[in-house]
Amino acid sequence: MKKFFLRFTAVFAFVLLLSAACAWAAAPGSGKLSIDEALNLISKAIPYEGEGEIKPQESTWENGVEFYRFEIHWYGDSATYDSISVNSNTGAMDKEEIEYDYAQAMREHWQGSTSGEVTLKDGNTGNTVTLYPGDGDNYLFYGNNRVGYSVQIPHNYFTEIVLLPENEDGMVLGTKDGTGQFRVTGGFVLDDEEVTLRDSFNSVVKAVEEKGEYPSSDIGEDYWQVVWREKGETLHIRKFVLKKGAGVWAEIEVHYAASEGDVHPFANVIDHSIDSLVFAEG
Repeated sequence: MKKFFLRFTAVFAFVLLLSAACAWAAAPGSGKLSIDEALNLISKAIPYEGEGEIKPQESTWENGVEFYRFEIHWYGDSATYDSISVNSNTGAMDKEEIEYDYAQAMREHWQGSTSGEVTLKDGNTGNTVTLYPGDGDNYLFYGNNRVGYSVQIPHNYFTEIVLLPENEDGMVLGTKDGTGQFRVTGGFVLDDEEVTLRDSFNSVVKAVEEKGEYPSSDIGEDYWQVVWREKGETLHIRKFVLKKGAGVWAEIEVHYAASEGDVHPFANVIDHSIDSLVFAEG
């Protein structure tokens, strides 16, 4: 409803801006619009800040006139984006709503930074997380400075931002169809480390068994992992890692649709991501 109001307001603002553009073009010595001036016109016509992200595109030329081009990608909109064209001579604007594949757009957005760094932004909380090139095309690297762990994010499959919590507390990503989810988090040990490791393991196993599922599990000196299949249709993998002597822990949990005997196309990618959860040396 909020976005509808913003876009309705934008139509009215366009009328005013077109009038202003004509007056500007008629003014003596007005000259050519700069890209910053074009962005300023767009921001007044379409109040996208906090609601979406604007991306400058390559300019086009028609009859000797340069047209600045931009795209506005709205947070939470999985179907469309706005394509904007601004006449650099007159300031006249054109807006077109374009349909696109959301998963592909997310991949292009995440990998499109020329510096190699990618910043994710939660459209609801405004929180951000920076990712870096990872172990090949299927991964982006996430390092948590607060607790000190890192993990390879399988971004080609988990394309949706579900939650970027406060206090740099990991992230929750989801699949486009809503059947899968990726969660990573970490924290500080508030009790004895060995007790924390054992109690957290027992708690998860008990919770799974109470649902009538039969988990396979493994526990070592500084980690545990529990795997189960919910109702025979959804595979869950949960791993907990403790940095002994440092008083910190990290946890990753993944689930995705996979019936008994099925081999998911991203299974190996997801397994590598789970195995990649480690703490920094020192």
